[in-house]
Amino acid sequence: MKRFLLLSLLFLLSITFTKALTTEQRLAMKHSFSIGYGEQFWDLFYTGCKAPSVGETVSRKDYYNKRITGNIFAEYMYQATKVLSVGMNVNYNGWTSMVDEYSIPEVEGQKPNTYKRAIHTIGLIPTLNFTYYNKENVNLYSGIGVGATIITENNSVYALPAFDFCLLGVSFGKEHWFGNVEIGGLVSTLILVNTLPTRFLSVGFGYRF
Repeated sequence: MKRFLLLSLLFLLSITFTKALTTEQRLAMKHSFSIGYGEQFWDLFYTGCKAPSVGETVSRKDYYNKRITGNIFAEYMYQATKVLSVGMNVNYNGWTSMVDEYSIPEVEGQKPNTYKRAIHTIGLIPTLNFTYYNKENVNLYSGIGVGATIITENNSVYALPAFDFCLLGVSFGKEHWFGNVEIGGLVSTLILVNTLPTRFLSVGFGYRF
């Protein structure tokens, strides 16, 4: 709920302090840099990977005291043409939880093996955005990106492909400053082993020059 309220507050601030750019104004300022916050609401119910990994003994794991950062990102974009912009998205997502692990079959009175599980991801995603609707008060776009996610889990570090897609983006701004709201998804193939995607709804602020 707190993260939903944060997104709502960022959205209200963005529509309060910015107005939309026309097409001509945007094309005159080809570079943009933005920062923002994204949320994947179903991860609030995520309990962790229950299936054992290769070489891992069968066990039952209870997860509690979960902490999820949401997706924090920065993005640079270059307006190449009237409809096409290219750039790079860098993002971070964190998940931590305490774990009580019990061996199976369980023995009466056994004490759990208690430890902290922490997953941190850093994504590097080259991105293409396509602007398809330009009006003075609103600009609509969609986007796609393919890159990599670097994952650290406790003492392990590895990298996997990642895919970013913006189903609908809305950008509005006055002079150099702008705000945007995006609906889409940033998903690493880490989801194949039951780890969460990193965002579906995001709000950002940026500067064009």
